[in-house]
Amino acid sequence: MKARCSDGRVRGSVLALLALLAGCVDTTHHRIAIRDVENVTPREQVSDYRLMQCDSLWRIDDRDAVNNALYWLRAMDCAERLTPQQAREAAQTLGSATWDQAFKQSILLDQVKITPAERRQALERLHGLHTDFPAALRPLLQTWQDKQTFWLALTDERIRTQRLQEANDKQLEAMRVQQSNLQYQLDVTTRKLENLTDIERQLSTRKPMSGELPEPAASHESGAAERHAAPAASK
Repeated sequence: MKARCSDGRVRGSVLALLALLAGCVDTTHHRIAIRDVENVTPREQVSDYRLMQCDSLWRIDDRDAVNNALYWLRAMDCAERLTPQQAREAAQTLGSATWDQAFKQSILLDQVKITPAERRQALERLHGLHTDFPAALRPLLQTWQDKQTFWLALTDERIRTQRLQEANDKQLEAMRVQQSNLQYQLDVTTRKLENLTDIERQLSTRKPMSGELPEPAASHESGAAERHAAPAASK
């Protein structure tokens, strides 16, 4: 009886020890697993180009960067910080053979007071490289092209309005000259009419009154004979 009790106690102690060891092993494995997860570095990381320095931005040409829309948004922001001279110089240092170079040039030249012909040429270059753009960037490219197209349309409208204004100004100037000439001719004609009116008035005052009759011709002749006879009698 005592032997059986001893065996039971031994078995209970062994089972308790095994359970305790199993718990320790599970806890150890759990801690190792957590530590391994914490030490794992993500294979893919999305770079935030919003904090990148503008000076080094234009020299980046690796695919991971230029295929990222955040890079181009930062490029547009950096281009706005440049003076027109700085933007032109930066654009001249870039080529235009690849889609990303052409896109950079277009962004930089947007800050320069280029002619509509130069802007249209840059837009056509982008359009020719449209199929080379990554699919993820094509919506951004389309928005940029729409902006350039609207700018060109606005410029063309301003030029057309300016030409119409110049034509209207020339027409108004010609009308003013014509009006001045007509006014001069009217003034001359008015003075001539006034002179004729004065002459006619002067002539009308020299005519005899309507109630007075001229002396007969016979009385004039007798008076003249008497004046000739008077000196002869005195002799």
